[in-house]
Amino acid sequence: MVLAVWTPKGGSGCTVVSCALAVEAARERNSHSVVVDGCGDVPSVLGLTDISGPGVSNWLATVDSPTSPRVMSHAIATTAGVSVLAWGSSSAAIPSGAGNRLIRDLAHHDGHVVIDLGLAHEPWQHEVVREADATVLVLRPCYLALRRARMSRLADMTRGIILIEEPGRKISATEIESVLGIPVWSVIPWRAAIACAVDAGVLGSRLPEPLLLG
Repeated sequence: MVLAVWTPKGGSGCTVVSCALAVEAARERNSHSVVVDGCGDVPSVLGLTDISGPGVSNWLATVDSPTSPRVMSHAIATTAGVSVLAWGSSSAAIPSGAGNRLIRDLAHHDGHVVIDLGLAHEPWQHEVVREADATVLVLRPCYLALRRARMSRLADMTRGIILIEEPGRKISATEIESVLGIPVWSVIPWRAAIACAVDAGVLGSRLPEPLLLG
């Protein structure tokens, strides 16, 4: 199962939700999951420091050949039963078709794979959305975020929404479903405990209760 996660607006919690999905999948299924860092923040959210060297960006930029290593050769294991594929060190252009190749390669992994795409502006990220088993939108109940999501062509390829519920916001889950035509799968209440877990680097080992998505 390869799950792509994206958001139309920065600061919506896309990376935190992606990491939580991978951690919860490993815990619930007693298996090894993978979170793929498509925008650079996954290691920090999971408390991994001083990550350097090649990663997803390096693999995506290489020419496909029968001798190419699996992308999982760059994976970093964590104590939460989750492997992290960090973004890496390449600044080279990512060729057309690289996203499709990534999905095919990750299909060899037996466990759950979550790909954090962030704002998903790049062509390879759109390829990932098209080819993933399912795509989830992380959204705050914000007019600007909702407007951007409605304008994005990725919305038509998205199967569900994880809504970050914020105090004082007036836009409801029902209204979001009506505007986007996408069901809200889960509502996560805003809690300071989530930010504290990220700041302390313990999100992987002590997932806060609101992030137990099931």
